[in-house]
Amino acid sequence: MSQALRLASLLALTAFPLLEIGLLIRAGQVLGFWRLALVMVLTAILGSVVIRRIGLSVFGKARAEIEAGRGGVEPLLDGLLQVTAGLLLIFPGLISDFLGICLLVPAVRQNLSQKVLPRLFRTARYEAQSPRGTAGRRETRSGDGVTIEGEYERLGEKTLPPETALKPRKASK
Repeated sequence: MSQALRLASLLALTAFPLLEIGLLIRAGQVLGFWRLALVMVLTAILGSVVIRRIGLSVFGKARAEIEAGRGGVEPLLDGLLQVTAGLLLIFPGLISDFLGICLLVPAVRQNLSQKVLPRLFRTARYEAQSPRGTAGRRETRSGDGVTIEGEYERLGEKTLPPETALKPRKASK
């Protein structure tokens, strides 16, 4: 991850709770403490009901889809988004409540699972740092399926330099 992306992520993770607290304070001034507390309790109850309703039923739906030959990713992703909505509703804060309520709308979940999330996974690129530099992984799609290109080196066929070779242990007394 680049340094700028790390900094932006850190700022976003720091700013989100501060925005939540500021908005809660302002909403408490406008609505009053008890009304705001009632809203927070009701959204937390709604979130727990959503999580309890979804529960493990997502796995049953996914299994039925797989047995029907349609694949099982969509029900799992939809269930994951619903559980995320429930968690956002349980967390105190008006922004997280708004996001949780938005995720409860089936059209929003469908749009996320069909348009937004596949783009994120398609543009992701895996890189690993090796002693000789960066080793990249690139996937291409062909008529036969996914082809993963990469480089490898067999270490067992090379002789090690004397300074890195294993040396026998000295006997302990």
